[in-house]
Amino acid sequence: MSYLHVFPVSANAVGPMAFVAHCELKYETKIVDLMKGEHKSEDFLKLNPYHTIPTLSVDGWGLWESNSILRYLAVEHKLEKYYPTDAKARAKVDQVLDYRQTSLYAKAIKSCYSHLGFTAKLSEEDDKKLRGEMEAELDM
Repeated sequence: MSYLHVFPVSANAVGPMAFVAHCELKYETKIVDLMKGEHKSEDFLKLNPYHTIPTLSVDGWGLWESNSILRYLAVEHKLEKYYPTDAKARAKVDQVLDYRQTSLYAKAIKSCYSHLGFTAKLSEEDDKKLRGEMEAELDM
């Protein structure tokens, strides 16, 4: 069996969830409730010793990290439209995936997690500044 283990409000889970749905791939979604510590269960740790979300499991084999999952899905299902075999085209896809994960995500979580109650509430001024920075980067 193939499963995509997610916590739906996790920004890291959104990409793989959307990709699986958009491409109509046959992976059952399993909700892992981080607030209840389900990601630290013995069974989950066998798939992913780093206990992070999302995690893909295929017949007991586990893969974690959203970008690794996206790359695997595209290659495994021969979805060259999304992950080309041409080295330069693929490098551009990798560049955008890595940018999202390293640069943009760091700013997004500061704002989003504050609104979701996972971190202390940001001042309105700080939140507006962060959102402005992200919008400016995305308008490049």
